[in-house]
Parts: sequence; C-alpha cells; structure tokens
Amino acid sequence: LLVVGCGKKADYYPLTVGNIWNYTTTTTIANTDTTIMHDTTYTSTSKSEITAEITLGNGDAGFEMVGTSGTFVDTSYVSEKDACVLGYDSLADTSPDTLLVTPLEEGTTWIAYSDPTGSVRVTVQEKVSGITVPADTYDDVWKGIVVSTFGSVVDTSYTWMAPNIGNIKSAATVISVIL
Repeated sequence: LLVVGCGKKADYYPLTVGNIWNYTTTTTIANTDTTIMHDTTYTSTSKSEITAEITLGNGDAGFEMVGTSGTFVDTSYVSEKDACVLGYDSLADTSPDTLLVTPLEEGTTWIAYSDPTGSVRVTVQEKVSGITVPADTYDDVWKGIVVSTFGSVVDTSYTWMAPNIGNIKSAATVISVIL
C-alpha cells in the first residue's frame, strides 16, 4: 500500500465561506436472490455548506461545514494543513479524517478514515474529461476509487473531483447476499 503525503494547494476541495455543494444520491442494492427481494434503487438529496471561519481546538484555522439530508443536520469542521484537507467531527477532535491529499495524480492513495473496526482507502485512478452532472460538464476531473473495509464487509464506490469545485459525482452499488 502506497500512502503519500500532502503536496500542493488542494484546489479540488475549495474552502471558502458560502461554498455550497448540492448532491442527488442514487444507491442501487443488487440482490443475489431475486426470488426473495428484487434489486432496489434509492434516491436522496443532500447539501453541504461552508458557513463560517472557525478556530479548531488545536489552534488551527478552519471552516464550519453544515450538512443536511432530509431532516438530518450535521455540523463538522474542515481545515487545510500542509495541502491536505482534514475533516473534524468537533472543534476538539484530535484525530481528523483525511478528506483529500494532494497533489492528485494517478496512483495517489491515502487512508481517509481508520479505527479498530476498519478503514476507508481512496486511490486516484485517472484523469478524465467530459463528466456531465446536472450542474455542468467538467474536464480535468480526477476519478478515484474508495474502498471501505469493516470486518468482512468490503464496499467499493467511486468519486469524481473537479478543479475549483470539489466532488462532483459519486457512484456505488451495494450487493446484498441473502442467505
């Protein structure tokens, strides 16, 4: 496993008060035994907004980010340190998640989250162009694979990051094995 350090400015996760990311998420659950339950697709919407500049408990400057999905509201905090974008659950959090590592280039890999039960690893796969989402069509987009491993459960998803915008698209398929 190659894990790299942070490099240049993280322009693939712009941190500015007022930035808003609106997402429509579609999740497909593919069942191995369709005699019991057929494949199902769920769609949800969410919004993340940088609402304020803050100072973290460790003294570093950062930003408050409020995420909403339906009636669920979550406040978290982000900062850029050594050109890594770090995510904190609270102002006093001393073990941030690594949301982004730069420079983004093919093969860049980092552990986004880790605890005794498992981890989330991100690997940048390739640069692509012509990625169309409802907001626009983007070029110079980095596609990454996200592998979440918790116990015997391994989930794979994909993410696309556009310069000066951030994450513009994610895709995942959940396969449910019915025994």
